[in-house]
Amino acid sequence: MRNLVFYTGVKQNDLVDEEEAVEFLRQPRRVLCVMPLDLVDGLRKNHNLPLHQLASVVYFNPSAVRLKTLFSTQPQSELETVVLVTNQP
Repeated sequence: MRNLVFYTGVKQNDLVDEEEAVEFLRQPRRVLCVMPLDLVDGLRKNHNLPLHQLASVVYFNPSAVRLKTLFSTQPQSELETVVLVTNQP
């Protein structure tokens, strides 16, 4: 996600844990957040956040490739769905 700042011209905050994400998404102004899909459901359920999904993309992280990835019988398991969400409609 390093190139988001370049393409959007918007300041980027790196959220390192779930608590920071909750605090960020509870702001009164509209914010955007890119995160793994499996985290979205947890934030909605555990913190009652009204997140609105705007877009999603299947993402392959080449920096996470290991030898076992190359020989895997299920290479699709290395793919991750990443979503763009907002805290307001």
